Amino acid sequence: MATHTPTYDQLLAQIAALATGPKVAVPEKYDGKKQGDKAYKFIAACEQYIVLSAQQFASDNDLINWALGYMTEEAQKWALIIIKDITSATPTIDTWGKFRQTFEHAFGDPDRTAKAETALRNLCQTGSAATYTAEFSKQAHHVTWNDQCHDYVAPKSNLNTGTSSIITIDYPTERTTEGYRTIL
Repeated sequence: MATHTPTYDQLLAQIAALATGPKVAVPEKYDGKKQGDKAYKFIAACEQYIVLSAQQFASDNDLINWALGYMTEEAQKWALIIIKDITSATPTIDTWGKFRQTFEHAFGDPDRTAKAETALRNLCQTGSAATYTAEFSKQAHHVTWNDQCHDYVAPKSNLNTGTSSIITIDYPTERTTEGYRTIL
């Protein structure tokens, strides 16, 4: 039985295929017309691509310029201002984090935290526990949690006493997002 020995070129092709990693779609172009969720989805798509294609970017400046290339119309007008900043002698937006913060300030929902707090105050379990927990986590992500968490969760349940008509809850000693997730 003859064994097949791969050629040098075949080995290089196999190594190249392994080195490229998973394929991920580039983000859809963002026009800046719909702010809020569409803006957050654009940034999330950019970050997913960046994480899976990190070897393509040598610096934060490369990341920012790459993302700016996917902006059109209103967003492109904003991008021109950012390009002027990042190419200046003393840029103020010199990291991906600063870029993301500036982008979300320009195109995000200015009432995101207030809306999340309202959603948490009105959150009631009407379906499965998994659905309730997913909605809680989705909204909790947009709220700065501290003692306020108790104020938002407590009115709809008996977390003040640590009991409920259905279950007994071990009330967390630290009022953090993770603390509340453990009781859900």
